[in-house]
Amino acid sequence: MPASTNSIDLERDSTQYLSRADEVALSITGDITLEAWVKIESDPASNVLYWIVAKQVGSGTNRSYGWAYWNDAGTTKMTFWNSSDGGGVNEDRLSVNQTLTVGTWTHAAVTWTAATSTANHYIDGASIGTAAGVNTATFDSTNQLTIGNRGDGLGGTADMLVDDVRVWNVVRTTAQIADNRCIEIDSATNLQASWHLDNDLNDASGNGFTLTNNNSATFSGDVPACLGGGVVPSLLTLKVG
Repeated sequence: MPASTNSIDLERDSTQYLSRADEVALSITGDITLEAWVKIESDPASNVLYWIVAKQVGSGTNRSYGWAYWNDAGTTKMTFWNSSDGGGVNEDRLSVNQTLTVGTWTHAAVTWTAATSTANHYIDGASIGTAAGVNTATFDSTNQLTIGNRGDGLGGTADMLVDDVRVWNVVRTTAQIADNRCIEIDSATNLQASWHLDNDLNDASGNGFTLTNNNSATFSGDVPACLGGGVVPSLLTLKVG
C-alpha cells in the first residue's frame, strides 16, 4: 500500500475546515463508523468542541450526526452526537472521558449501533468505552458534511492536523479498526468515503466526494509514522472485510 505523504493542517484561529455538500451516501441514518488520524495542536478551552466529522448544526431542525473531541466544563471527552428528528430535544450525546496529547498523532474512531443506540469509542485501535442513548435512527439531514468544524461551519473549529478520514455505513469490529488503522484503504464494501489528504482533497472510495477547502487550510508533511512508511508487523495483511 502507498505511504501517506501529507496531512491537512486546520487552524482554529482562521476557522479552517473541509466540507462536502450533502450526499445520499453520507446521509447515514443507521449503523456508522467514523475514523481519522488527529494531532491536536492545542487543548480545547472549557466548553469548546473540536469537531472531527460532522453533519451537525448548532440550532434548528437539520441536525444529523457528529463526532468531536470536547472539553465539557473541564472534562475532556470523545463524543458522538446524533438527533432522531433533526432537532436538539431528541438528541443523544454519547461520550467517553478521554484526554488527547497535544502534538501526538492519535488514531480515533467511533462506531454507532442503531439497534442499541450504542457508541463505542476507540483510541489507537483499542476500545476506550461505550455510551448508550435512546435514538435508534439518525435524521436524514440535508446539511453538508464537514471535517474540523460543525456542519454549518459556524462553531467547533478544530486546532489540529488530520489525516486519513473514513466514513462507513456499517459498524466496524474492533479487529477491523485495529488492523487497518495504519493502512490507506481505497474502495471497500460499505466504505462511503476515504480521504487520504495526500496533498489533495479527493475521495479514494470511488464515490468521488471531493472536499472543499474552507479558509485556505494548508497541507503538511507531518504524518502518522505508521501511515508514512513505518512498519507495523500486525498490519502487513489488509483486512477490509
